[in-house]
Amino acid sequence: MASNGTSPVAETENSLEKIKRQLTSGSGRNLLQGPLLKRSERLKNWNERWVILDPTTGKMEYKMRRNESVVKGTILFDANSTITISPVNFHGLPKYDGCCFYIGTPQRKDYFLCAETPGAARAWVSTLHATQLVLKAHKEAVNSLSGNGSAKLGTVATVVAAANSTAREAAKEIEAAMRISLRNALGVVTNRPNEGQMDNLTIMKETMQVKDEELQQLARDLRARDSTIKELAEKLSDTAEAAETAASAAHTMDKQRRIACAEIERLTKDSGKQLDSTMLKLRASEEKVEVLSRERDQLLKQRDSALQEAHLWRSELAKARERAVIMEGAIVRAEERVRVSEADAEARVKEAVDKGLTAVKEKEKLLAYVNMLQGHLQRQQSDTKQVFEETVESCSDAGNTLPLTKHVDLSEGNADKACLSISKSIPVSEDGMVQLTVDQADLHSIGDGEWSDIRATEARIADVRISPEEEGSSLDIPVSLIRISGAHLLCIFEATTMDIVIGAISEVVKNNCKVILTTRQLHVCNQMKTQLNVKVKVLSERDAWVLFKWAVGDRIEDDNALHPIAKQIVKECGGLPLAIITIGRALQVMDQPVWEDAANQLKKSSLLPPDVEGASNTSKLGSQASGKEYGRRTITVRCHVGELRKPDSWHHCHITR
Repeated sequence: MASNGTSPVAETENSLEKIKRQLTSGSGRNLLQGPLLKRSERLKNWNERWVILDPTTGKMEYKMRRNESVVKGTILFDANSTITISPVNFHGLPKYDGCCFYIGTPQRKDYFLCAETPGAARAWVSTLHATQLVLKAHKEAVNSLSGNGSAKLGTVATVVAAANSTAREAAKEIEAAMRISLRNALGVVTNRPNEGQMDNLTIMKETMQVKDEELQQLARDLRARDSTIKELAEKLSDTAEAAETAASAAHTMDKQRRIACAEIERLTKDSGKQLDSTMLKLRASEEKVEVLSRERDQLLKQRDSALQEAHLWRSELAKARERAVIMEGAIVRAEERVRVSEADAEARVKEAVDKGLTAVKEKEKLLAYVNMLQGHLQRQQSDTKQVFEETVESCSDAGNTLPLTKHVDLSEGNADKACLSISKSIPVSEDGMVQLTVDQADLHSIGDGEWSDIRATEARIADVRISPEEEGSSLDIPVSLIRISGAHLLCIFEATTMDIVIGAISEVVKNNCKVILTTRQLHVCNQMKTQLNVKVKVLSERDAWVLFKWAVGDRIEDDNALHPIAKQIVKECGGLPLAIITIGRALQVMDQPVWEDAANQLKKSSLLPPDVEGASNTSKLGSQASGKEYGRRTITVRCHVGELRKPDSWHHCHITR
């Protein structure tokens, strides 16, 4: 009985000694083994598992029972996993207070484990922490071989030794916990009532069966350890070769790194120098740009001033041309007067010569008569001497008597006054030709003072309305009568037919007038037999655009929407300066709808009548001819002729449709 009572205790102690030897044995490593309660992931039940931890590799496996060779599963963790003793009793039984610990991985997979005693739980946690240090040292060693870390191989050996030491100490704690659990189990067994006595043979068989299983398990463990040792030896040899290769590669990479660093420093210095030179060039370029911008502004100002000056010179040139035309007209009239005076002088000389010849003939007749009288006196010799003397005196008186005609000396200053004729009216012949008689008494050149009188003289404008019966329409003919130094100048604008000129002359001309007419019909000038024809050309498209922008001001530059409308208006004006200036000044303060309406009206209208010589098809778009009649809608600009000579003449004009 005594042997039967002591045999289970001895068997248990022998089993503990074997487990202790197994935990402390091994080639360079200490495996930590022991029972743990693991909570199921799905059913949340607590199951007892035999857990094996290799602190040198971080491999943690568990089986259903200690004697089984098949591994049930693996608990995966790394150096960044969270391993700690849980202050909460996950199991629920009071005896497991402080025995639960937790393993949390970065992959969000959690393991809940429970040991037999709190000391065993702390031993497991400390060994797991040491294993984490080994994994971290391995990782740093691998990184150092690749050139990314600074750990050495000696650090790995130190950490592995520390992990083995921690595993040995933890094995003692686990052994003590297993003893306590076995004592508790034996106490339960001894307290149980003896249900039946077992004979020694049965006990021996069971003992031999257990020993056989243990021997088989030990043999399997030895074979597994031998294979593991071989694998580790091969891996260590491979690791040594890889370490040598990595070391040589690391040295080569270090040399290349140094060379690259030196090259980078050189490139950095070169780039710094280039950056400095580039900055200097950039500053110089900025200064040049500023200088060029200032020069451009100055050139723009000079261009604007030049354009203004050119416009002023154009206006002065136009005035000079007008003066030249007037001067040429005056010169032509003076030459005509000179020719008339020369013709009158020649006629007077011829008349004087004729009178002289007549006087000579009369003198010859008188001499013949005297001779006849002398013969008659000789035949009267019987007369007395007194009678003869009287006869001689009478003959001498007859010889000294002047002729009845007077010889005119052409050298006298008033010789041409006898042939002067001053016309009081302008006769019109039956064929419609106007006969203009020029006053020869006022033949002199026009001085500068008289030109100033032209500018200062207020022009009188008369609108002569002529209604030809065959046309059935009326036209307004602007006529200007200007008086200069006692003489009158008749200015007829836009004369289209000979009848209009004759009507204007008959309505306006009173006394002693010179005629200046403007027309777009060349045959009118031919019918009037003008002495000088001056052709006035229109502006080019570029000059017309510059003149319109000057007339409008900055309105086009400020409003881009008016630009195409302004182009259309300038195009429809046909290069006429007066129309461009007047329309531009009138539209300067108007809104965009007024501009558009003016452009449409100009497009529909025609600046020239249909019968104007040289008018293009574009200028006749607004005309609609029907027989002898044509209807057109024009934009008429009426200006006072005297006011047009002033700089602000556009203020005195208005637009009518």
